[in-house]
Amino acid sequence: MGKSTARTGPGGKRPDPLVEALAMVGEEVESGNTKQAESDISTLQSVFPRNPDVHTAAAEYFNEMQNFARAADAATTAIQLAPDSPDAYKARALARSSMEDRKGAIEDIRKAMAADPQDESARILSALIESRRETSSLKSLASLQDIKRSFEGGSPSAIGGTASSGVAGLELKPSAAAQVPPQESAKASAYLKTAASKTRLGDYEAAARYATLALDKNPASDEAYLERANAYNFLGKYDDAVRDTTSVLQRDPGNVQALNMRAWALNRKGLFREAEGDANKAINLNPGYADSWFNRALAYEKMGDYKRMLEDFRQAASLNTAYASRFRDAVAQYSGRVQDFDPGEDAIQPERAAEPRPRRNKTGRFAMTLGFTLSGGLLIAFGMLHIVSGRRERPDGRDTQPDILSPSIFYEGVTSGKYKIERKLGEGGMGVVYEAVDQSLERPVAIKRMNDEIKLNDNEKQRFLQEARTVALLHHPNIVEIYTIFEEDDNIYLVFEFIDGPTLDKKLEKDVMLGTASVVEIFDQVCKALAYAHSKNVVHRDLKLGNIMLNSEGDVKVMDFGLAHSAKETLARASREVVGSPAYMAPEQAYGVSGKDSDIYSLGVCVYEALTGTLPFPGPNFQEQKEKMLYHPVSSVMAGIPKAFDPLLEKAMNPDPDKRFRTVEEFREALLAVRG
Repeated sequence: MGKSTARTGPGGKRPDPLVEALAMVGEEVESGNTKQAESDISTLQSVFPRNPDVHTAAAEYFNEMQNFARAADAATTAIQLAPDSPDAYKARALARSSMEDRKGAIEDIRKAMAADPQDESARILSALIESRRETSSLKSLASLQDIKRSFEGGSPSAIGGTASSGVAGLELKPSAAAQVPPQESAKASAYLKTAASKTRLGDYEAAARYATLALDKNPASDEAYLERANAYNFLGKYDDAVRDTTSVLQRDPGNVQALNMRAWALNRKGLFREAEGDANKAINLNPGYADSWFNRALAYEKMGDYKRMLEDFRQAASLNTAYASRFRDAVAQYSGRVQDFDPGEDAIQPERAAEPRPRRNKTGRFAMTLGFTLSGGLLIAFGMLHIVSGRRERPDGRDTQPDILSPSIFYEGVTSGKYKIERKLGEGGMGVVYEAVDQSLERPVAIKRMNDEIKLNDNEKQRFLQEARTVALLHHPNIVEIYTIFEEDDNIYLVFEFIDGPTLDKKLEKDVMLGTASVVEIFDQVCKALAYAHSKNVVHRDLKLGNIMLNSEGDVKVMDFGLAHSAKETLARASREVVGSPAYMAPEQAYGVSGKDSDIYSLGVCVYEALTGTLPFPGPNFQEQKEKMLYHPVSSVMAGIPKAFDPLLEKAMNPDPDKRFRTVEEFREALLAVRG
């Protein structure tokens, strides 16, 4: 390789260092330097042990190098971290099939299809595996493009139809491709996959930038044009989306994805006849693709043809249950205007979703890039990189992918239909919280629309989003889970697990007293949540009764790990104000210092309030009261509270962090000992 220079994308932004590191691995794989590639992949896996996308990337690369045992191991790790990731299952299916484990491969591909029924790459791979094609022919299939080429060159007996018809009427057209040097091709692939990841995470501007970078490296990439068009659809840049999809269709008039995406953009531009035309072509090419029927239904709705609209909505719902609720809404709104329309409700009942389970010196250059990655604060890069071709996010937050690009804007968001708002639950310092329904999974969720201060500038917004992605990695029965994060209409939304019970402060207002046994039981679970988070190096920083919830079954759920504090810091950074909940925060937090021992202090304050119904430090001079420990022992505040609580809380609320409990586990042991 020649001398490395700093490269920037559109807008002068340098690509993410982790993407650069993976692009180098891609170069090594393309050039046949498998030994160095395997070493660098292992380094990335050790540096990012909790990032499922990195392990999925490793599986993809190992498949390309035909190291199928390591590919299967990497994919298994990714599945353990993200049990509903279709990409990880597809990577493992390919590896297992190549190792003669056809039964395991079929099981994996079916799980991938269950996670995303509209993922055509999974359907193609399923057809290949279940057709009992010779294993030797599968060993060369390291990517979706290879799979497509296999179909294009396959015999009718091998695939159950003609080469042109493919599976279930799916016509597979080769992408427009030019001879691109292997190094440039690897970089284009990395940029393209990252663009898809940025779309999934709601950063559509970045998605468009990375797709443009991919086109700079490979100007003939239809996948990059489609990825950028999809981002433009999310951004409302419909003219740009039409331009990019038209570019693809000029080379490949039968590209179903391009037709669907252009139909969506045309509908949004008010060109309903043109949208109907594109949807018609897509349906003729692949009548089994739900998005095409949905697009045409939207056009018919605007043209006032309600009968054909309802028929198309019904067909979309029958092909993909994600559209069932939209069909029911349309029936409720329009069926009275259509004579003799039978909605056939039995045919569109949503299926029950599966429950989640819980040459120059390349080594030196790779190490340097990895160093930049670490110094850039990307150690926990949750969901940052979209690695495997055909990537789809978990069904609780659909995204796009470089090869199969349906208009996925239908699936993510409040205004676009994935989430149906039921009612407002409350409003706080972070934003407004709503009860909603995830219509693709038919499950209740809580959606928090973040306050505008999060968006004061791009750096603050990205800092908050990174914090949220880090918290989203926490999976524990006593922690409220973040399902997804997305942006829509310039708003940031967090989608949470819905808890059908009150926060602890509301329960205390109602019950006045909780009793010592109940307090110990509740905070036993709070301690478990904090201990788990601390083991992942996540500090809450704003623990209070309002962030502790109880569900209808009596389980305790701690929420807002670091997020409320992070949101408040956005304004405080400019005003230099101290953020947090003064009555609960540790004394050192007033000076901008917080850590695990700060959570232990807040834990003590919470236990004190839960036992007595009052705060130990009521203010207004909080800092002086805390530093001088000016509070009444709990046994003197409320009759019947065992005196053994006094030394426990005295140690937890010591103003000197070094004199507190060393860990949450130690606090928990002392708490349980008080109960006896």
